[in-house]
This record gives sequence, structure tokens and C-alpha cells, in this order.
Amino acid sequence: GLGGNAGGIKKVMDGVLALTFIYPLCVDKAVEVGHQILTDPDFVPEETYVMESTMITPENAAEMYEKYTLE
Repeated sequence: GLGGNAGGIKKVMDGVLALTFIYPLCVDKAVEVGHQILTDPDFVPEETYVMESTMITPENAAEMYEKYTLE
């Protein structure tokens, strides 16, 4: 799901790939959980955290390319 000319989003736009996904870096959730661990002695982190990904299809690839590509 990387941006740029060689990335998966462009490959979907060019018809090379049928689709790809963008996965979150999880930094926001890591900071949130870390803050809770440090500030709440009763906090017990979940065993697993599920992060939403975004499916990139030919229908939304151009929009996502603009959003996620720094050129």
C-alpha cells in the first residue's frame, strides 16, 4: 500500500494489481496504551489490538494516491 510511482497504490491505478491495503503504523494506539500504562496503575492492556486497514481498489486508488503520496 505504499505511495509513490513504485508503490502499490500506483500499481492498482495502472491495473497491475487488483487491490492493495494501507495499514496504520499503530503509533497513535501505542502512545495511548503507553500513556495509560504510565498513568493508571489499574490499567491492564488488551492482549490484542485490532487496527483498521483501508482497501485500495481501482475505484478509490486515485483519491488515496493523492492523500498518501508525497511527491
